[in-house]
Order: sequence, then C-alpha cells, then structure tokens
Amino acid sequence: MTEEFRASYEGAVEVVLADGSVPASVSFDAGSGTAGHQVWQWGVYDGRLRIPRAAALRVVCSCGWKGPEQELGWEAIGGRDFAEAGDGQADACERAWDAQAAGVEASTTSPPIRHLPHSAPSAESRWPGGEGR
Repeated sequence: MTEEFRASYEGAVEVVLADGSVPASVSFDAGSGTAGHQVWQWGVYDGRLRIPRAAALRVVCSCGWKGPEQELGWEAIGGRDFAEAGDGQADACERAWDAQAAGVEASTTSPPIRHLPHSAPSAESRWPGGEGR
C-alpha cells in the first residue's frame, strides 16, 4: 500500500463554533518578534484570551468524512480547564473515529488507518498549506 493511500485516511478532532464554522489556528506570541506558535488543538478554544469558544467537537478524516458533533455544555464546564472538562467529548470523537477506521480497514486488503492521537491538531493542519476542505 502506498503512503498516498494512508494519507487519505488520517483523522483528527476539530472544533466547531456556535455558528457551525471551524476556527482558524490560534497563534501564541512567544515574545520573540516572530509570528508565534500556531496551535489547532481543541483544548485551547475556551473563549479566553480572545480565542473563540468551541461549541462542539467532532472527528474529521482527510478523506472528507466527518463524525457527529459532540456538543459541549459550558454551563457544566464552568471555570474548569477546558482541555480536561471536554475530555469526554474528545473521547466520543475517538470512538467515532475508531468505528470509521474499522469500516475502512474491513473494506481494504491492508489497513490504511493510523491511530488517532488524543491531542491531534485539527484535520485542517494535516493538509499541505492548512487547506483541504
């Protein structure tokens, strides 16, 4: 199997905003005068420091498949650390990805799926130039 095929089935947890859009990466200024550090990890989208607040999480695949949205209950999250409080929704995304990956694996002669790391950046960052949707 070629690397191109493997790249067709890479997944990541992405953030969905209240309006249904997917936010751009967040840039953290390192104070060095450079452009800063780009981050796509879902746990930073907590509405603090002028960063948009996630309304839901979902898993996406580089093939275009999108899993169901896992809504975030901000009333229940309250002041807790979002990366910790949203862990249940991220786990649900991983379970959806596992089911998708199993279906793809069952339909191929060689498994093209790599395990989805829990702290994966959004799928947008996996395509050259941060594009792909």
